[in-house]
Amino acid sequence: MEQGKILELFSSSILQNTSELAQEMLDSLMVQFENELSKEEARENALQTFSHLVTIVGKGLIDDNVWDKAETWGEEVGYISVQTGGDLGGTIKSTTLYKDVITTFILTMAEEVKLPATSLIEVVSRVDRIITITTYGFTNAFIKHAEELIKESQSQYLKISVPIVPISNDIAILPLIGEIDEVRSGILIEVALSVSVRQRYEHLILDVSGVYMATPLVIETLQKLVKSLKLLGVSPLVTGIRTELSKSFVESGVRLDEIPIYTNLKQAIDHLSH
Repeated sequence: MEQGKILELFSSSILQNTSELAQEMLDSLMVQFENELSKEEARENALQTFSHLVTIVGKGLIDDNVWDKAETWGEEVGYISVQTGGDLGGTIKSTTLYKDVITTFILTMAEEVKLPATSLIEVVSRVDRIITITTYGFTNAFIKHAEELIKESQSQYLKISVPIVPISNDIAILPLIGEIDEVRSGILIEVALSVSVRQRYEHLILDVSGVYMATPLVIETLQKLVKSLKLLGVSPLVTGIRTELSKSFVESGVRLDEIPIYTNLKQAIDHLSH
């Protein structure tokens, strides 16, 4: 029998026994994760997931285009593992169980039909490659989750690094310090506006003495912040502006005469106090 026909034979047999193979996978998994699969709903969901995997393997024996679905399946299972507190190592380890179930089925069938060793190796190798592809999906899911956690941590850190200092019930200071990139720019504006509205500040002093690079993004950030504050009924004041920053404002078409500017914080506070 030619190899193509052999693959079709095993593909058809695997697909015909999808339910039984999926149940075997579930039974094997329950030995290791009995607590996680103690609820009937969890077992039913797992059974559907394994049925999908068996279908992918069965079809994948004769159609390489199905292999992409193996990675998608792995990613979906990876996300489930992430949501339930699983770890990457345990998730990848579980692929051994899936592979053992299908390989055992193939070996049993191969013995019944007296399949030559060379043909058996081809069938088992294709199954192995399909299962291996699922691990790429697992890894992608955990990597994306880790990246999301990093972004969330960065966002929280950046929000903390936007210290709005109240000096009275209606006046506060926002000191801008260090480099301002796109991420920090967005968070800076978001926090400044939300805190000003929440605390009902009438004036917000933007102290830019700690900004040393007058980049286009710095200018754009200040411009957006000033305009947004005005729209919310909060009067912005700028202190500590350096010569190069002032020139950049002018070159960018920002009207400095529309913004109260003071040499230092003391001057701004003295002005607001009178």
